[in-house]
Amino acid sequence: MTTRTGSNIVSLSEWQTCQIEGMALGPEDGALLKSLTGGTDTRLGLDELRAGLRITSRSWVGVVRFKDFELRIVPKLAGGDIGLLRMVDFATGLDAVDRHPAVHTFAAEGASLLDLITLLLTEACERIIRAGMLADYQELEDDLPVVRGRLLVREQVLRRMGRVDRVVCRYDEHTTDTIDNRLLLAALSVAGSRVTHPDVALRVRRLHGVLADACSVDDLDLRMARSTLTYNRLNEHYQEAHQLAWLVLEGLGIEDLYAGGSHRTFAFLLDMNRLFEDFVTRWLAALLRGTHYRSIAQRRDRTILWNADLNRPYAKVIPDLVVERKDKPGRFLPLDAKYKLYEERRISPADIYQTFMYAYAYGQTHAVLPSAVIIYPAQTDTAQVQRLHVRRADGLPSAQIVGIGIDVLAALDEAFAMQPGNIGSRLLQQIGTALD
Repeated sequence: MTTRTGSNIVSLSEWQTCQIEGMALGPEDGALLKSLTGGTDTRLGLDELRAGLRITSRSWVGVVRFKDFELRIVPKLAGGDIGLLRMVDFATGLDAVDRHPAVHTFAAEGASLLDLITLLLTEACERIIRAGMLADYQELEDDLPVVRGRLLVREQVLRRMGRVDRVVCRYDEHTTDTIDNRLLLAALSVAGSRVTHPDVALRVRRLHGVLADACSVDDLDLRMARSTLTYNRLNEHYQEAHQLAWLVLEGLGIEDLYAGGSHRTFAFLLDMNRLFEDFVTRWLAALLRGTHYRSIAQRRDRTILWNADLNRPYAKVIPDLVVERKDKPGRFLPLDAKYKLYEERRISPADIYQTFMYAYAYGQTHAVLPSAVIIYPAQTDTAQVQRLHVRRADGLPSAQIVGIGIDVLAALDEAFAMQPGNIGSRLLQQIGTALD
């Protein structure tokens, strides 16, 4: 699917190549193009031709705004931007899309993915402001005209010897300039200059003014905030807004709020591989609830790849998921989620080799035929199954790889219903066959 909306918006699906006639890149697009195509994690392929541009999308979806046109990569396999938001909703536990019907209206009006996520962010921020922003006591040190808190005698002698017009004090200040509010202001700051829907832009400006009066993003370290921010009964109502703020900030690749560069060109892209893996992880955990099995996400194992000469681990093995029988500890089935078009083409040799290693390593102790599963998106409402045997030289199989294609939209409906339908039941059947 490739469409031209108006004179400067190009829309295509993930995993698609198209040629756009009459389009060219300007000098301002160089840095943006380098960030998208350089390094080991290429998010977009783009070649300049004599008559235009050839664009190749991958598993990243969202908005890329060049100087003279805007590229929108729409997740076809996930059901468009609304389907993607529902996947984010379930994977993160937000449950925000159905509570905010305006998202559907704005999507019908042509809003981009960034507009829609920012709309949800403004809704969450407005609820927090109506309820009252969180304030906390912070310990400050400053030169004051009168004593407040505790007088710092040593600092007074060193910095203001013989002067009494200012005294160095350490005191507690009750302030709304907290990390919880600063994170929201940071997300609104970077989204405000990039959203295009006029109603969303207006709401962002209003909220930005309110939050800017309450806090500041000066010296805000986003990496530190990401690793240290925790929740308790005082700030747990911020979690939804923070989840959406991180979507905006990480989708834009913002690490330094004051980094140079024009806001006229930018990329807001989400990795469907990561999102699909997160969705499958939470959905499978819900499917296995109340059964004989449990799922373990990102199980790190240093005992599989071994340096025999040095007698120590060589590297970690980390399958996306491992399903274990509760009544028989150590009986595992490894699963990997791959957001690739395996419904239309063969499973890649690289994924086969990786999955075979998982099957052989985790299944040798208990299975007649060690197995592993690859879960990938499909466009039919029944789980498609393809089986691959890894055969020995004598023709006998030594391991089995089971590829299961799931209709993402149907799986989302089952996930939100919190009960297995056709797709979930067949997935459970495959797990039971491998582990029983």
